[in-house]
Amino acid sequence: MDKLVLEKKVDSILRTIQRVETHTPATLDVFLKDIDAQDIIVLNLTRIIQSCVDIAMHITANANIETPQTMSESFNALHKLNPESVRSLRHRTQAIDSSRV
Repeated sequence: MDKLVLEKKVDSILRTIQRVETHTPATLDVFLKDIDAQDIIVLNLTRIIQSCVDIAMHITANANIETPQTMSESFNALHKLNPESVRSLRHRTQAIDSSRV
């Protein structure tokens, strides 16, 4: 597995998350009225998701498993490779999500 490829993808995700945070309006009402902010956020969230899928595909390509055909399958394949890691990530993501209001 090419560690440099994964590091670049993770760096890209972190930069993109910063961009989303920078362009997220203070309130939902402002967000709903700001079409430019909506576009920026949707575009960058799409980029984050695609980078996560790229990472999953990169990892699964180096494993001895069937190549996933969809985004969902790529994450299911990661789960098959390391259920505890994926479960831990899910819990951390849920914790982050529940802390945001």
